Amino acid sequence: MERVCFLVSYNLYETKRHFTEGLAAALRRQGVHVSIVDTGNTTLGKEHVDQILATRPDLTCSFNAVLPLEGGAYLWDFLKIPHLSLLVDPAIYSMDLVRSPYSLVSCVDHFDCELFVNAGFKNVFFLAHAVEQRLFESELPEKKYDAVFIGSGYDPDVCLRRWERDYPSEVQRALKQAAEKTLSDGETTFTQATANACRSEQVKDVNFVQLCREVDTYTRALDRLELIRALDNVDIHVFGGTGWQDDEEEAGSWEGLLKGSSHVTVHPAVSFPEAIEILRASRVCLNSMPFFKQGTHERVFLGLACGCLSVTSANSYWDVHFDEGDGVMQYLHGQWAPLKQWVKHLIDHEDERVKLIERGRKLTLLEHTWDVRAREMLDAIPPMLESIASDHYIRHF
Repeated sequence: MERVCFLVSYNLYETKRHFTEGLAAALRRQGVHVSIVDTGNTTLGKEHVDQILATRPDLTCSFNAVLPLEGGAYLWDFLKIPHLSLLVDPAIYSMDLVRSPYSLVSCVDHFDCELFVNAGFKNVFFLAHAVEQRLFESELPEKKYDAVFIGSGYDPDVCLRRWERDYPSEVQRALKQAAEKTLSDGETTFTQATANACRSEQVKDVNFVQLCREVDTYTRALDRLELIRALDNVDIHVFGGTGWQDDEEEAGSWEGLLKGSSHVTVHPAVSFPEAIEILRASRVCLNSMPFFKQGTHERVFLGLACGCLSVTSANSYWDVHFDEGDGVMQYLHGQWAPLKQWVKHLIDHEDERVKLIERGRKLTLLEHTWDVRAREMLDAIPPMLESIASDHYIRHF
């Protein structure tokens, strides 16, 4: 794995571009020759293929999956160059990757890795989110925000109206049951909850991935909305636009969804670099991630790196990797009273909050930078490349 070519395209808030630049720089520091092909808003064309081939890569990479070509094959099946899909969204939406003998996959959630393994796919490994080491090298500014939420708004009522319109009663019951289970504990994924609810309600002959997407969208919408509404004893600044969802023309904006919440100030969406500066000026970062139950989200690590307390959905990854005093405060949906008390207490008691954040910052610098992830990649990937090479033709430059 001496030469790597990243493929990057536009996405909302440009998070994938930021991840690509951070990981590419870290791999270069490990002695890997790294190039980046930017496809902008377009699909891959001949000019992009020529740029890829000119870099003579051992491996191509992209954050999240590149869509297959017409007929279901992937670009790398024709190039005969292995491709790593660095998934940062739930894996259920990218399971078609198992069809390609040249695919490698990394997931930010251990359960998602199991999904691929259970599908008979062996070239998968866990690779958590990360942050850039430079964030620890500059002095933090004075705090101006008590708590911030950075992310898109989704309208849960739009989901419920669509369910009533588009699905029979047994499917509606299954969706509601799956959503309730997903939000009620820190262990059951929305994929597991949807499968169990479909069995319970004897739902058959449906598009399972579509039902998973319904549960995922609804639980994202409801969790982040109720989290922000519930912390009504704290001044919260929300930065974000309206996220894409089916029937989005009917969806309310953050302003509409949070109407009447006098403790909330809504701001327009911001770019990733702007989000970093906002977090550096914040005491608490709110993060809703009910879609991962054994995995990570960049806002937790980013919050700690920027010197603010990370409040996040409960899951087993945080239990294993962060102790109670390490600057990560977990919550379960609906259990708002203790969360309100603790968040308010730590905003009001700066010395106590700063002590927790300092521990979390040190741990993040030690274990969760892109340099750490680059080393993890260099350990995990070469045996997979050898396995592909032994079974399939690989282009040699």
